Amino acid sequence: MKALDTEEKFAKYFTIERYFTPIEMEYRKSVVQNAGCDFDQVLDKVSDYRKRNIRHLFSSQGESFAFCLTKELNRRVEKINSFWKSIEYLLKSRYEKDLVFDTLISEAFSSSTIEGAYTTHKRTKELIKEKLTPENRSEKMVVNNYYALEYSDEHIRKPIDKDFILKLHQVVTEGTLDKQTDEGKFRDDLVEILDSKQKVIFSPTGDIEKMHQMIDDLLNYVNDEDDWSEVIDCIYKAMMFHFVYAYIHPHFDGNGRTVRILFTHLLVKCGYDMFRYISLSEVIMEKKKDYEKAFVAVERNKLPDGSYDLTYFFYYLTDIMLEGLERLASRITKYTVESRMLDIADKKGIILSLIQKRIIKSIARSSLPLDTKTVSKRLKLSAQTIRKHANVLAEFGIIKKIKNGNKIYFQPNI
Repeated sequence: MKALDTEEKFAKYFTIERYFTPIEMEYRKSVVQNAGCDFDQVLDKVSDYRKRNIRHLFSSQGESFAFCLTKELNRRVEKINSFWKSIEYLLKSRYEKDLVFDTLISEAFSSSTIEGAYTTHKRTKELIKEKLTPENRSEKMVVNNYYALEYSDEHIRKPIDKDFILKLHQVVTEGTLDKQTDEGKFRDDLVEILDSKQKVIFSPTGDIEKMHQMIDDLLNYVNDEDDWSEVIDCIYKAMMFHFVYAYIHPHFDGNGRTVRILFTHLLVKCGYDMFRYISLSEVIMEKKKDYEKAFVAVERNKLPDGSYDLTYFFYYLTDIMLEGLERLASRITKYTVESRMLDIADKKGIILSLIQKRIIKSIARSSLPLDTKTVSKRLKLSAQTIRKHANVLAEFGIIKKIKNGNKIYFQPNI
């Protein structure tokens, strides 16, 4: 952190670099005072900055949602937009089939795991690839999620309406809810949102008529083509939709799985097709506590004009999106390495066996050099088999052997 020694620097740190809640700023009161600064003046500067940079997004039934367009938030959105110019984005079409399949598997697994499913990524892949019948509720959740993602992708050009949402929710929840009658339905009674410790953190409206009107207003908003004319605004509107839909909480169960699919659907719909190849839930799963924290921060803190301050949630989601893009770039780079390794064999007229291709894939898609034992475990082949074929690949000049102590490691020779 930069040296903070003036009210101006503290104010920028509190509301641009980090965007703290009032309580979080209060926790740092002694730090401000120990630096010889006036804490009240810092708060005044923070309040003034936020007032000047409020951007209203959506209002319905007396509830208003806005955000503070900070320089940091704008920088993050510009960075997301810049991915279109990256070499990884230009190369994605070469590996589209693999990228989409891997993403659907990761998203199905991660989104279901967030909601309590217990299975593995490997088992998820087996269930989908081999079209196996799920053996329990957890497996049913991940399979449902996979088919819901496919359904979303198939309907990307159609407007988002209640029929689409309910069908999506039905696919997501089929055979996984306590009451089958809740599948593909909006709730008709009170519901409470619990955190990971099963504590109530929020109680959505129990006025069902109000709930339906808010859903109608939200869908009218996102389907208004005039409002989607500026591509930079689409990210803010999609993030707003994510929060408001969760805030309305229109289903008894399955809200999280449904809204995460809808969020990606909206991003792709407004031109951010790179998110077809990213499992945002994979990143959210790793930062689930921050997800809950950001949601609560919006619900409990409002802007000076009384609007819910979505900025806390936007900082969290843009962080998730940027992490997702970094992972996508890394995946494409690994796919490119694998492709180049196969090209070396092709140019030399070498006919590779299936085992050798699997070894190449495993080594190419690893961030670090791999030893025989690791490759053996990943491919479920004996160490002797791996060693024999890896040595042949090294002789062909496709992989490189590195000695470290008593171990031999393998990495791409490109």
